[in-house]
Amino acid sequence: MADRSRRVLGLIAAGLLVGCGTSHRVTLRISGEGDIGPVLSRADVRSPHAIVDPSGHPVVLLELTPNGQRKFLALATGVAQAGRRRHHSVHILISVNGKVISQPYIDYKLFRNRRPAWKGILVDVASIRAAHDLAARLNR
Repeated sequence: MADRSRRVLGLIAAGLLVGCGTSHRVTLRISGEGDIGPVLSRADVRSPHAIVDPSGHPVVLLELTPNGQRKFLALATGVAQAGRRRHHSVHILISVNGKVISQPYIDYKLFRNRRPAWKGILVDVASIRAAHDLAARLNR
């Protein structure tokens, strides 16, 4: 019986090792609807953090690098201009491993009056656990 237990534990350990060996870095893509660019990637994010916003909602803060801040301002400007041309707001698509997880939009009517200096992006998530999981995946 003890021999069988060791084999089962051995198989579990082997499975964990295989799982660890096959893990890959998560891909992050932030772009405008309809491929409006520039496109931001994981390289443009300094550090993702799971936090609770002032209203009590769990979010992931994607703190941007200085280059990421410049690229995001250019992206937001392009999205606002597209919205102005189309007469409706255009979304920014935030995707992880090819799956869109958030679709915030830029209100083109408000954007024209000011040019914000964003230092990060807040991504809404369902729970604080989901926020911690996403932040941990992006930090790998």
